[in-house]
Amino acid sequence: MKKVFSFFVIFLVSLMTFSIGISDLFIEAQKTLGDYKISVMDFELANMDFERSKIESINKKTELMGNLNYFNATSSYLNSLNKFYTDVSNRLFNVINSELSVSMSEVQKNNAEIDYKNNKALFEKGLITEDTLTQSKISLNDVEIDLQNKNLNFENAMNDFTEASSMDYKSIEVKLYDPKKIFKTDEEYLSNNYSLKTTKISLEIAQYDLDNLPSNASEYDKKSYQIKVEKNKINLNSLKNTLIKTHKNTKNSITSTYNTLNNLKEKMKLKENDFMDAQSRYNKGLISEKELNTSKISFLSSKSSYYNTLKNYYNLIINYILDFNEKPEEVLN
Repeated sequence: MKKVFSFFVIFLVSLMTFSIGISDLFIEAQKTLGDYKISVMDFELANMDFERSKIESINKKTELMGNLNYFNATSSYLNSLNKFYTDVSNRLFNVINSELSVSMSEVQKNNAEIDYKNNKALFEKGLITEDTLTQSKISLNDVEIDLQNKNLNFENAMNDFTEASSMDYKSIEVKLYDPKKIFKTDEEYLSNNYSLKTTKISLEIAQYDLDNLPSNASEYDKKSYQIKVEKNKINLNSLKNTLIKTHKNTKNSITSTYNTLNNLKEKMKLKENDFMDAQSRYNKGLISEKELNTSKISFLSSKSSYYNTLKNYYNLIINYILDFNEKPEEVLN
């Protein structure tokens, strides 16, 4: 019975480990990074100011001004959140990609060592010139320096990541989310856009000023305020059209990147199969170590292309999610 219980404990632990996603990373980083905490506190103050403005409002215009200030504060808050989420996401992908760069550089170093060893043997037999041997030594030095730099980049990326999270980055499952599951309509996009909200408020304020001109206002003042109202109406309609185009372009960009990622995923799988086949052939003595390394570099390169594009994809969908004032950790679960 104890063995069965132990098995299920191990099984549950493994499930918990496997289920770690980028949402968990976001949640932990919220508790760790100071910029996020400051953004939340600033927005809390904005909410307090907004509540106070509603109480202290003496007329419709002061109420509208309070709304305008609140919408501007919310827009600023969402911009801060976008920086936070993309920064945390980038920290994860930078570690993944810098580790892949180290792996590729290690294989390249191995190839350079093989070339130098072979050339040294050829030189000792008088089959190549000293210049050729020197050139292979320089090539080896170059890849050794490159590997040192790649290791430093990886170390820096790890330091940035551990600043945000104590998680093992290798345990985080980075999914390729289907954009159709997060896409919304143009109407929803417009109703959640704070630039549009502030433009509407500006129109309401201009209309209020026009409607409440003194009875003895000059014709100049009347005409001036009428022009302000008309200008705000034009700005509002123009912004609506621009936002609808922006929304469609954003969705197209996300969809295009998603399709590219699926393509890269297939290529990566093919390169992995090629590498596994090369490993098998090398073990049987059918190909050289350099040929095996070439196959490995090709696989690692395809993997790097995939994760670099996935990094851009995450930035796109994070920005899209925040456009609807939603939390990425709740949507990307």
